[in-house]
Amino acid sequence: MLGRRKRENLNKRQPAPEYKKQPIYSYRSSRKESKRQCNRGEDEEGKSSASPGFMLKATRLIVALIVVAGVFYFQSLSSSAKVKITGKESLRSAEVYENAVKSEMNSSKLNISKLTFNSTKIENDIKSQFPEIENIKISLPIFSHEPTFDISLGEPAALLVTSEKTYFIDGSGRALFTLADVPSSFDKKGLITVNDTSGHGIILGKPALTSSQIRFIKELRGQTSAKGINIDSMTLSNGGSVLNVAFSESKYTVKFSFMADARQSSGAYLAIRDQISQGNIKVSEYVDLRIPERAYIK
Repeated sequence: MLGRRKRENLNKRQPAPEYKKQPIYSYRSSRKESKRQCNRGEDEEGKSSASPGFMLKATRLIVALIVVAGVFYFQSLSSSAKVKITGKESLRSAEVYENAVKSEMNSSKLNISKLTFNSTKIENDIKSQFPEIENIKISLPIFSHEPTFDISLGEPAALLVTSEKTYFIDGSGRALFTLADVPSSFDKKGLITVNDTSGHGIILGKPALTSSQIRFIKELRGQTSAKGINIDSMTLSNGGSVLNVAFSESKYTVKFSFMADARQSSGAYLAIRDQISQGNIKVSEYVDLRIPERAYIK
């Protein structure tokens, strides 16, 4: 019985011993964790190194803005300007030209910068207002903001008398202004008076005579005045190609051509005048010197 019972106890299955669950080691998971730890260090290191880079970019941006602002500042222009006038100012005061310049400067927002300043338009606009202006030179400063306007006024050289008005003509033949435009105190001494019967329309600021015609008239007057011969009148005829001159000492007129040389024409008249004064030649109406080295007398 004892043996049987002992065998039964031995054959009876004993419960398996309990084991605690052990953590499973994985090489892959360990590597990911270590990599994660390494990346975390790199991120923190990147963040710490990004701060100086951001400051550098911000500094560069500020410097660029300062440079741009400086460029705009040095390129800017004020609405006022320095106005220098050369020539005869008896017609208008300097203040009139200064106000015109200031008005043109304020006429467009483009004129506040040297980069967009339209000097050609301003010159043309001012000249259209004042035909007596011969030339305008505009100088833009490098460091300052006030431009300089050098205005040259045309000097009257002759009075051109038409059937309608009397015009002041400068040395280039331009019509500067009319006699009605100037005050009575305006100095007209020394100006040559030329009568124009050609009927051509005259526009202020535009040529009424050519510069060669003005030179011819001046040369003729200079040569005859040197001999003590005074001119009573000069008259344009034949469309302005012929100059009829009446001298105070004679009752006849002398015809000159603007196509001929003024000095030679003057010399031809002085030579034939001597012949007339000596009684060798008689003249009742005119002496025609339009053809060089020829004289036609009537």
